[in-house]
Amino acid sequence: MTLSGYAVRHPVTTLMVFLGVVMVGAFCLFQFPIDQMPNLDIPTLTVLTVYEGAAPEDVESKVTKLLEDSLAAIPDLKHIVSSSSEGLSRITLSFEWQTDLDTRANDARDAIDKTRNFLPDGVDAPRVLKFNMADFPILIFGVRAGESYPRLEKLLKDQVADPLKRIPGVALAAVITPLQRQVNVFFDRDRLAAHGLTAQDLVRAIASENQDIGRQSQDGRHRLPASPAGRIRGRRIAGRHRRGGPRRGGCAPAGRGHGGR
Repeated sequence: MTLSGYAVRHPVTTLMVFLGVVMVGAFCLFQFPIDQMPNLDIPTLTVLTVYEGAAPEDVESKVTKLLEDSLAAIPDLKHIVSSSSEGLSRITLSFEWQTDLDTRANDARDAIDKTRNFLPDGVDAPRVLKFNMADFPILIFGVRAGESYPRLEKLLKDQVADPLKRIPGVALAAVITPLQRQVNVFFDRDRLAAHGLTAQDLVRAIASENQDIGRQSQDGRHRLPASPAGRIRGRRIAGRHRRGGPRRGGCAPAGRGHGGR
């Protein structure tokens, strides 16, 4: 006796079995959780290192190469891919599935610590990031208004982002504006080279001259904290002439503007 023959001779039993399967499927459909972006542990780590003002060639040779050689010894490593751009080194580590990423992240930090002493001055501490689907936004709003960008950003933070943060289950609500206030510095590479200076020297000079340093002012028997606001001002940068004698370089013009960083 075949299954089809039994189903034809017993139609009531066949119908009851069919309805039972449908009911079990409907029950499972409404009971099982459904997530469009499930929390997957993708076995990938990313190491980001910022080397402000450095050319891609310098980032590749002085930062990326050293970190790659150190990170290549991590266990369970499947692929390692790196890219170097102006001022930024990005290294992606891919591991085998079922790998404990917390343990491998600690191994990556240990490998980076062994290389920190060989990195050039001015390099920020490398950051180890894990790929997490929960970090991706699920809802993005676009807002247009006649207000200026600083005023619009403050308005959105106070009346939109902050109330959303107080909703249960919301992990993050951020406001991102396309333009940020910045100061543009234009310089002549030939004139800098004539004084024995490079663009990196100019970057270091601007950074050292614009810092907020806490001070204390005396008021009778009390000491009052004072923090002056840093400002960009003209400065002559000491350089070295091609013949070897010290020389004073000219001031670099600075202009205010808006643009991406």
